[in-house]
Amino acid sequence: MRWRVSPFIVLALCTAPLAAQRGDREGHVMEQVWRQFEVPEAPPLAPEEARATLRVAPGFRIELVAAEPLVEDPVAMAWDEGGLLYVVEMRGFMPNVDGEGEQEPVGRVVVLEDTDADGAMDRGGVYLDGLVSPRAVAAVSGGILVGEPPNLWLCRSEAGPGELPRCASRERLLDYGDPDPDLLEHTENGLLWGLDNWIYNAKSDRRFRLRRGPEGASIEVDPTLFRGQWGIAQDDVGRLYYNTNSRYLFADLVPADYALANAEHQPRNGGIGASERLVHDETVYSIRVNPGINRGYVNSMLREDGRLAVTTSVSGLAVYRGDQFPATFRGDVFVPEPAGNVVAHFDLAPGPVENGIPTLVAEHRRYGDPDWVEREFLASTDERFRPVDAKVGPDGALYVIDMYRGILQHVRYVTTYLREYILEHGLDRPVGMGRIYRVVWEGDAGNPAAVRHEAPRLATAADRIAALSHPNGWHRDTAQRLLVENDLDDADRDALRELARSADEPLARIHALWTLHGRGELDDAIVQKALRARDPWLAVHALRAGEETLAGSAAREAAIAELLDSSSPQVRTQALLTVGAMARQSSWARNVLAERVAAQPDDLFHRQVALAASLDGTAAGEAPSSPAPEAAPTMTAAEAAQFNRGRRHYRACRSCHNNDGEGQEGLGPTLVNTPWVLGSPERLVALVLHGIEGPIEVHGETWDDLMPGFEADPRLPDTAIAALLTYIRRSWGNTADPVPPELVTNVRAQTSERVEPWTAPELEEAFP
Repeated sequence: MRWRVSPFIVLALCTAPLAAQRGDREGHVMEQVWRQFEVPEAPPLAPEEARATLRVAPGFRIELVAAEPLVEDPVAMAWDEGGLLYVVEMRGFMPNVDGEGEQEPVGRVVVLEDTDADGAMDRGGVYLDGLVSPRAVAAVSGGILVGEPPNLWLCRSEAGPGELPRCASRERLLDYGDPDPDLLEHTENGLLWGLDNWIYNAKSDRRFRLRRGPEGASIEVDPTLFRGQWGIAQDDVGRLYYNTNSRYLFADLVPADYALANAEHQPRNGGIGASERLVHDETVYSIRVNPGINRGYVNSMLREDGRLAVTTSVSGLAVYRGDQFPATFRGDVFVPEPAGNVVAHFDLAPGPVENGIPTLVAEHRRYGDPDWVEREFLASTDERFRPVDAKVGPDGALYVIDMYRGILQHVRYVTTYLREYILEHGLDRPVGMGRIYRVVWEGDAGNPAAVRHEAPRLATAADRIAALSHPNGWHRDTAQRLLVENDLDDADRDALRELARSADEPLARIHALWTLHGRGELDDAIVQKALRARDPWLAVHALRAGEETLAGSAAREAAIAELLDSSSPQVRTQALLTVGAMARQSSWARNVLAERVAAQPDDLFHRQVALAASLDGTAAGEAPSSPAPEAAPTMTAAEAAQFNRGRRHYRACRSCHNNDGEGQEGLGPTLVNTPWVLGSPERLVALVLHGIEGPIEVHGETWDDLMPGFEADPRLPDTAIAALLTYIRRSWGNTADPVPPELVTNVRAQTSERVEPWTAPELEEAFP
């Protein structure tokens, strides 16, 4: 196994380069392997020329929605309720191969309009400019949210007659992401309004809700599972999907926040049913020779014909929830891989029940190609085709953002190999281009598929309530958000309650339940009726949304107890989670949970629910096969303050080592209960100062890569390193002593002559 950036403390704050480029790794021989292949030229193409290079699955066609100059360097997009499209332009990204000028405030959000309803944007304007590396956007009532590290902005829109809206004023709601340019690929993004009314992000362990009152906007922040890297999506029943640069697809089969409720017991990756890897074969099927990837010199990265072999830059994904494709595509996932110039398609289907939880099975769909035998759902022969995000639009089509550029890798990780390839092939120029495409189902000659181009009908409360039954998830999500954010009169409230009670479509009732929940108007009668529904997912969401109203009544408790033995595994799973959540306040729920765990002592999921509920005793499922850890010595007030400072420094480490310190597959190893953390503090300090080169073994796993040292970084003085290491050595059950700043100072002086990273044997010999 390999980590992607560091074996331990990935601060993503780099020191001076160890080699010619900051992305180079000591000992790597970077042969110019592209010279073995006939690499096609990749001149910049006009939008229609570029569209002609695209090959899509049979039955579909590609349409151009927007291109430069309407949009440049696009990375994220969102529609408002009127159908206007807001696009984030990261115009400062890699203006040249050395990233010079990337911190200039040239980023923008533009707003695009299709004035003649032909599906192509023909009018645009600047909504907000002067930004540095903006990365996320979401529509809210009266404006939009914009993520520009370190800020989450609430922009309030104004528009004169006949004008496009612009940001008339903006309010900083909270910290968002990290402004350090070295973290551009590794900080918060997404702004997904979830079915449960929380806003979720990738590369983040927070979710939040926007609240508006007489005194203005406020934001409620709640901890959640650390998820993904770039992009996050949900399906019709609110399950979250995400990925990393080298892994196509993960999903939360159950809401992870139940397992994380107990601060003293934080299961790795959210526990059973969360952060489930759905795809285990990361093969890419491109249609051009594309050796211009950052580590193309590594044997496993390229096929023998020079095409990308496996994922390396997976980004913003979309779950198809629209109504323009055939119904068989509903719930399928589309994942861009810009280094491979492709968008992959995964057909999702129900899988077996494991640990009591219904799973999902993802089939990687490939399509025949006349030149390469197989290809992805969407692929290009143009190396500058860089699909970085995908969304389902108001018309039900699949929209794909193409950043259209030669340089994809951020300067923090560019290798000498890639730099030479870029310059030799002229991929550093031009910049400032970009396209947005949409993929449309054509149907057949006898039954061509319709494509809507008219604006959404969401102007009134009645329109929005009706839209909760719409077959396109975008309309349901947008209607729910608007109904939660805005006032309703008595007649509209009654209509919303009636929809929640008796709508024909289960999805409409699910959205109505969560709309009432978001408004604080969900009552017990509506919940009780939904609990008795024949549709299992409606019962699941009645349990989730109704948890605050279900405790304290014998009738309600009897209904939940009955659902614990439902014939539906989805319902049984959620009923158990709900009992676990109620057990923190309800003696009835605690007794029921204790009885069920005692009856099934080897059931890991039952034990996980009991631990999250802080249920005492072995019948409630003590931590499996783990002796109670030794109590850590009490810290002094100064040490506790140092620990808290270290918690802030650790935020930059979570991208590879997770919020729980347990590491992430392919990114970084665990920091929990390992001698590398709990052993000699001098050794750990020396490792952080000068780095380490693998192989190194952690809990039986071998990690073979390079972590650069931070000895020369002025942002990490001895006090900061001491605080960080104190936090790591006293978190997640670790009980080692704090690290005083004087120890860091002494080790720095002792090892000041060292210029190379350590190997594991060297460290163990120098600091036994």
